[in-house]
Amino acid sequence: MPTETLYGVFASATSPVGLAKLRALRTAAGGSADATFTWHAAGIESAQIYCQDHEVHEHVAAKLLPGPVRLLIEVSAEKFEKQTTAIGLSDLPAHVFDGSLEGDGKTRVVSIRVPSDPMFHEVAARCKVLVGERVGLIGLGDGKSLPADAEAIARKAGVKLVVNTGPTQYGSPSSTVRLTRTGWYKIESTGAWSERTLRAKFETQILFVCTGNTCRSPMAEAIARHYLAKPGATKRPTRVASAGVATSDGMAMTPEAVEALEMSRIDAGRHRSRMLTREMVEDATVIYAMTRSHAHQAISLVPAAKDKIQLLDPSGRDITDPIGGPLATYVQTAEAIAGFIRTRLTADGTLTLPRKKGILEPG
Repeated sequence: MPTETLYGVFASATSPVGLAKLRALRTAAGGSADATFTWHAAGIESAQIYCQDHEVHEHVAAKLLPGPVRLLIEVSAEKFEKQTTAIGLSDLPAHVFDGSLEGDGKTRVVSIRVPSDPMFHEVAARCKVLVGERVGLIGLGDGKSLPADAEAIARKAGVKLVVNTGPTQYGSPSSTVRLTRTGWYKIESTGAWSERTLRAKFETQILFVCTGNTCRSPMAEAIARHYLAKPGATKRPTRVASAGVATSDGMAMTPEAVEALEMSRIDAGRHRSRMLTREMVEDATVIYAMTRSHAHQAISLVPAAKDKIQLLDPSGRDITDPIGGPLATYVQTAEAIAGFIRTRLTADGTLTLPRKKGILEPG
């Protein structure tokens, strides 16, 4: 049966005969009979039940599913039992779609997908829990499409029904994202969606832009990171970066900018300047420019991004470059930038008061 990624061989986890057959096929192909399957669910609510303890997990699941992504959701064994019972699955055989976290017997890892393929959804909606494996187990190739003799091969392997709708949408395995017990996440592998695509789906990416990327925009980056790194500051995974429209890569932040930040107990980090690129503009969720000129230059790189490029000052005024001025000017500029950032990030909901830390180092 197809998913949007690859064809798979599926069985109902509530059918002892079907599950035993799927395990036998896996074993015959050299796999472990005890390994966990991935639950291929009909709807996102099946994944969300295991994400309830962490707002970041709920956010990531909502942004990625349904789609070509497998989630590995870490939950305590106690929570797993409670949540599984709540959705009426306590009678399933042990460890059908959950395994133990290596070195931690108290944590379960739920493996789940919610494919977006319409045909798959129709079938999955009629099954309580559908688990699957790759079609290579029964000699049907790489799964991008099925061969002409697929039905004959499948019958020989004991598969009762073949659904062939032609080549799959992506023709590659699903990407995998782990949702950790600490409330965070990790991109474990890429497939149908690249890391760039995955991050664009669920991360808020804020980009600050000035001229040389050595004064204003790196101060803004450090200030925003400082605010968002506080526990409870945001429930959305947020990536903060900066760039310049007329600079060379690799220059350090000016000493005065570093000192101005340190006076407010803000870590300047190990900043190095970067030239603004088309890709940076495309990837950013929102771009805050220091002046109208900076905004226009960002728009010139990607005209279609016009709506997400704004001046950092909500009043629409330019922020004057402190370069060459005394330390007091840098301090004044940093204080103004800090106020603008608080206003902007509070207004768009990035800076809130939920439970978990949400800042990322630029990568």
